[in-house]
Amino acid sequence: MNGKFKVSVIVPVYNTQKYLETCLTSLIEQTLDGLEIIVVNDGSTDNSSEIIEWFQRRYERRLIVVNKENGGLSSARNAGFRVARGEYVGFVDSDDFVDRRMYEVLYTRAKESNLDIVQCLYLNWYDSNPSKNHPYRFLEHDSAIMTGKDYFELDPSVGACDKLYKKNFLDRIAFRFEEGIYAEDALLIPQVFYWATRVQYVNEIFYYYRRDNANSITNPNSINKSIKLAKDKMYVARRLNEFREEHDWNGNINRVIIPHIVTPFLKKELLVGEYRRNLIRELKSNGGLRIVSRNMNGRTIMRLTSVLLRRLKNERRI
Repeated sequence: MNGKFKVSVIVPVYNTQKYLETCLTSLIEQTLDGLEIIVVNDGSTDNSSEIIEWFQRRYERRLIVVNKENGGLSSARNAGFRVARGEYVGFVDSDDFVDRRMYEVLYTRAKESNLDIVQCLYLNWYDSNPSKNHPYRFLEHDSAIMTGKDYFELDPSVGACDKLYKKNFLDRIAFRFEEGIYAEDALLIPQVFYWATRVQYVNEIFYYYRRDNANSITNPNSINKSIKLAKDKMYVARRLNEFREEHDWNGNINRVIIPHIVTPFLKKELLVGEYRRNLIRELKSNGGLRIVSRNMNGRTIMRLTSVLLRRLKNERRI
């Protein structure tokens, strides 16, 4: 085992004082013995630092704090990963929270079956309107143990946080989030699946993904932020297409590539001239039309339509 810890959980924190206590409490209350909690304070300017200090004083044997200048989510995750000593590694965003059994169940399954990755079900969580809560369910049952490439054909989520990863496996593939971009999960996680040889899904809700945090990158609150998110999505699509072509990966990876080019054009911000001009410029510079033509097929069209219909349905939930 890599050190004395079974699992290291990395929690990047930047100005999430409203949610941070709930997040850290859900980790302190985990039923798994041997859990290392690594809190990376990414230059917070609100009261997050005080909340972290309180938890550190009270739970000093279970909590490691890394203080750094603000560098963004990827930078904070990478900083936490560099000091992680667990046999397995997980990520929790500091505005989310987890079921107290999450890491015991996932670690036990991973150890029993020598898994590179084990994934659970997550719930899209709305504090302001619980009737909108809905799971990302791509299977109705636990999966068999599969290679990552075969598993990816099942349409798993490409977020980092609903999974547990073997640390040695991540070290072998030089695991690292690209810094300075949004949509970093969508760029890295499909590649992690590609290299994994033993993956399994556990059909239980353990992760609660907060969707109504106004500061989340999934809720852009300025036109400049919307433009950057759109540009980064197209960049991710280009990089994933390069990876697909380099490794001759002709499977379900295009269901990530195509939406990252198409969905920025479906935002209401498209009515804003500055957003529209930037989007068209980015589409041309990244060779977006060529990427779409090389990845589009009947299956992809059906999947994209399903994604769009699901998005409309979720946005209209009351």
